[in-house]
Amino acid sequence: CHMPTQTYMQADRRHDHSFRIPQPAVSAAASAPVVCLACHPGKDSAWAEAVIASHYPQRKKPFQTFGAAFAGLERGAAGATQQVLAIASDPTQPPIVRASALRRLAHAGATVPESLLATASRDSDVLLRSTAAELAAEDESILTPLLGDPLRAVRLNAVLGLAPRDGIWLQSNAEYLASLR
Repeated sequence: CHMPTQTYMQADRRHDHSFRIPQPAVSAAASAPVVCLACHPGKDSAWAEAVIASHYPQRKKPFQTFGAAFAGLERGAAGATQQVLAIASDPTQPPIVRASALRRLAHAGATVPESLLATASRDSDVLLRSTAAELAAEDESILTPLLGDPLRAVRLNAVLGLAPRDGIWLQSNAEYLASLR
């Protein structure tokens, strides 16, 4: 569990320094490898879950529950789109998780509600504003305010989203071209 050896770039074998908390049930639900089984071949996720429960009977439920929803969306599971929309809308989730949920929805071809993108575009976190700018293609009500964002990355994503709109593109083109240079 602690710093297992991994092979990187097909040649570099070294210790993984991630120190993830083993969550066999969550890993199994997401069709991800169960870290415990790397050292305990022939066992399954139920066995690993039982061993962890015997060592830590007071442990809380898994702290990251979005993995199964993300995996379900990738597999096209029924109800997964609604689960991921709920994650993207949940202000108690970390911004990186909410931004990832928005991107995953768009990648899966799901319709991301304009209200959700508008909320993300006004968030204090740059990942959410930047993601909103990437996904709000040609939506002037979301993108135009982002042209004045304090962070250049957000402004440039807004410019790219508005590029097909000639007037706005011409006004913001100078900064975009400077970023390319």
